[in-house]
Amino acid sequence: MDPRIYAGKATDLRTTLALFGKPLTAELIRKAYEFFLQLFTELGYPANVAGLCVLKPKGRTHGHYRRLTRAVEGVIQRDNIAHVELAYAPPPETDVTDFGWLSASFGDDGCFIFKCRKSILDLGDQRVLNVLTFVADLMAPAYGYGYLLDNYFGPGFHAVGIGCRRGGKDGLLPGLPDSERERNARWSNRRETALPAGILRDVFPLNYLTEIHAAKRIDGKPLFDWIAASPSHGTLKPLREGAWLWTVPEESCLAIGDEFKAAGLLI
Repeated sequence: MDPRIYAGKATDLRTTLALFGKPLTAELIRKAYEFFLQLFTELGYPANVAGLCVLKPKGRTHGHYRRLTRAVEGVIQRDNIAHVELAYAPPPETDVTDFGWLSASFGDDGCFIFKCRKSILDLGDQRVLNVLTFVADLMAPAYGYGYLLDNYFGPGFHAVGIGCRRGGKDGLLPGLPDSERERNARWSNRRETALPAGILRDVFPLNYLTEIHAAKRIDGKPLFDWIAASPSHGTLKPLREGAWLWTVPEESCLAIGDEFKAAGLLI
């Protein structure tokens, strides 16, 4: 990724995490709900909105944002809860055009997304690592990443490869370059086959890697040896058994991404 592009106008940067792993059961959804309920309170922005999906005989319902009332919390306690997006949104709470200042999305689709204003939690904050560690233990992700994104591009959509542009008084502002939009579309369309193959979406400031990535090679070396060969390649630290966090300096992301693309490691 090119941080200069993703930062946009840098007026409202969002810390964004996305991890892809096993679908969560109702029990694990409730565990995640309690974790993030506490985290949001500790950050000074208590959750006040929730988007819920439940399983019914005719299939999965579409989630609607609702104020976090006791009735809504009661739905989360049911065994047919399928997906929750917990958020803090400024009043009026049901107006989600701002996508919330702070939110976490998790459920039976095996996709976890966390996003918040950079001013609340920066990418390098220890609490971001705590979130990654919690989610890693919860859903054993196969892959994931973290980066800063201008809210204009719709972090929740962009995290899974869906293009989005927020409108201004003069209509839609310019979007991402064609090359970035094409890569995003490839990730959205091919993610299910890319994950088990160990193919990356891009090189981000934070990269959650697993054993399947350790088996990859670049410049004739195992990937992890290549990372360790130069400080400009970033640092690799274990998060849990079989999982590592690869942190890459922002100024190196674009160049490393070009190398990975040439080596066939990017989608």
